[in-house]
Amino acid sequence: MRKKNIKNLPLLEAFDAIMTRGSISHAAEFMNVTQSAVSKQLGQLRDWLDDELFVRTSDGMQPTPRAIAMHPQVQAILEQASGLTEPQNPGPRSFAGKFVLSTTDELVDRVVPLLVNQIAVEAPRLRLVTLPLVRDYLVRQLEAGQVNLVVAVNWQAPDLLKLKKLGSDPFVCVMHKNNALARGNMTVKRYASATHVLVAPLGGELGVVDLELAKLGLERHICASVSAFNMINENLLGTERITTVPSRVAKRLVESGPYVTKRVPVTLPPTNYYALWHPRFNAEPRLRWILEAVQQAFSDSS
Repeated sequence: MRKKNIKNLPLLEAFDAIMTRGSISHAAEFMNVTQSAVSKQLGQLRDWLDDELFVRTSDGMQPTPRAIAMHPQVQAILEQASGLTEPQNPGPRSFAGKFVLSTTDELVDRVVPLLVNQIAVEAPRLRLVTLPLVRDYLVRQLEAGQVNLVVAVNWQAPDLLKLKKLGSDPFVCVMHKNNALARGNMTVKRYASATHVLVAPLGGELGVVDLELAKLGLERHICASVSAFNMINENLLGTERITTVPSRVAKRLVESGPYVTKRVPVTLPPTNYYALWHPRFNAEPRLRWILEAVQQAFSDSS
């Protein structure tokens, strides 16, 4: 029985590919083999384990409870086998392929140029790919390695993901220097009565400001919601509208245009920045190195 199990171990790669890619065709593409070869391996797996493992449904191919239960163990076996042939302490010059980072436009502007410069010097064979952050990104994308790292703001991460806090940033109010609110004290009533532009990268209709104003029995008028910080400009704000953004975003706006900042007259929690990844890749040298590089780039951009 032991010899039979050892002979079937190569089939586990096909099992993992089908599980993480969701279909035989995508698994075959990932493994660089034909679909018939993967189908044959799936048949051998079914005979070996006496379970269908994957069944076709109206939502595509879905794993059976047995497949779901055994997947973490299969991943651990494959990672251990891979470690036998990999350098024990690979340096960044050995890193190759692409590394996919999903984040917001503000963090792309702030972190990615510094990160690309460090990669060019220390890991020149590595290609950084950035994707926009979406509200319902799939944990499975991180699990499968389709996205390697997420850097997000105030993210409520599922418990199964690894999380590292990169830093915090207080909110400030930004407006055109000719805005009437730029003169005198910014009281909470003046603030609430202003016309606001909300930056909501994930599409939310309200922000933390609205929650705090509601506690005081106040409500602000939001005339527009935009999906990216780089959409805030003189044409959008004009001289009458204001916006509330992290202080580092405000600093760049003030440096590039006729803006001034004011203290937000309500107590707001700071913007917290986090890195998130799947524990499957926790020990991967590339991920560990990129995490350090992101942290360094984040610190350098403060």
